[in-house]
Amino acid sequence: MYYYKKGKKYDMKENYHKALYFYEKSIENSELVVDGYLNTYFLYEYIIFDYGFGYYYDISSSNCNSIFEYDLDYIMNEALRVFPDNNEIKFWNRYWDLLFIDKPFSREECEELVSDDNLVPYFFLYKYDEEKYKIKVQQLFSEIKTELTIKNRYVIGILSSNIHKNPIRHIRNK
Repeated sequence: MYYYKKGKKYDMKENYHKALYFYEKSIENSELVVDGYLNTYFLYEYIIFDYGFGYYYDISSSNCNSIFEYDLDYIMNEALRVFPDNNEIKFWNRYWDLLFIDKPFSREECEELVSDDNLVPYFFLYKYDEEKYKIKVQQLFSEIKTELTIKNRYVIGILSSNIHKNPIRHIRNK
């Protein structure tokens, strides 16, 4: 867990060059931490597709070496291979398929990926029924706001966006 912990420390400080280096070393050294794979995936996604992110943090595929060559499919497939029963990884795999290749992802399918130790899908389910999922979204927000990794920042950003009618403000005021 040495490399993962170092990666997470740099991630939370928004030092993404170092975070990526240590997350990749964590995977390369088989430290087997779910969030190590997921945060690596998120960093790859931002580096490849979000030029504003790359510009702001001065991180891009041209100035940041990657052990796995920014291969999103490799990281996700490896995470699924190493953690075949992990519902959070399954959720993110389906969620990114929805966003990247428009592969349908139903409410019912998403609900099957929820568990006591995986509240992440609630940020997606919230758009279907705010009242039904409000308490779970509150729990999710409480859990992730203390560890602001790239993945958790993404979830908080979605929850705070106008797409979801600004639920964080809504949740805090009630």
